[in-house]
Amino acid sequence: MYEIIYFAMYKQFRYIAFLFILIAAGCSTTKETAKSSMFSFQLDGESYQIIGYTSEWGESANILVQLEDESPIFRAIDYDRNGRIDVIVYGDKTIEEANFAYRSGIQIALKKNLVQQERSKGEFEYKTDDFIFVVETFWEEDDYTNRFFIYYKNWNTAGLYRDIESNGILDRAEKGGIPLEEAQGYYEMVLEKAAEKNRLEEREDERFIIQRRSMALNMIPVAPAR
Repeated sequence: MYEIIYFAMYKQFRYIAFLFILIAAGCSTTKETAKSSMFSFQLDGESYQIIGYTSEWGESANILVQLEDESPIFRAIDYDRNGRIDVIVYGDKTIEEANFAYRSGIQIALKKNLVQQERSKGEFEYKTDDFIFVVETFWEEDDYTNRFFIYYKNWNTAGLYRDIESNGILDRAEKGGIPLEEAQGYYEMVLEKAAEKNRLEEREDERFIIQRRSMALNMIPVAPAR
């Protein structure tokens, strides 16, 4: 299976996923093999699959596939299964378009009650009329650090910023045209929203750590793909 080959090539660069696939009955548009599960959905007249794969080493990834006449024409990977595409393998979609399709598929699965959410370290998303904000906490160089993403409503990137010490203060802008001072105001607002939803861990050392809710898709077992 090509998806397994793509994942195996990168396994040494990724860590254990927080988002994993569970096997359950209840939806005719899903199928499962020994080490992978699949959810199929339609979006704007296009056919997609989200394939969850777990290797023999226990590492996991989600793969977004677009089909045309039952043949794959686009492939992208969410390595740590946090609900955001990390890399495009091939195809003519941008990373923003891939994320729109991927997140739309997750929303469809949510409406079908095919998603369970579990809490772990990770990210918080908040939307306004103008922007989509994402704060992501991750482990880097033996400590936690935060990244702050600002997206337009179509998931095009408006800005990417780093809070290196996860202390609530943005240290630098890495991408985008929104000034750091303006982004800081948005960042403080989103941290407040995360706190209101009990998603923000305020530690004694004045660190702000986001508690992520991972999503597990429930799949129905059928005959393995050949």
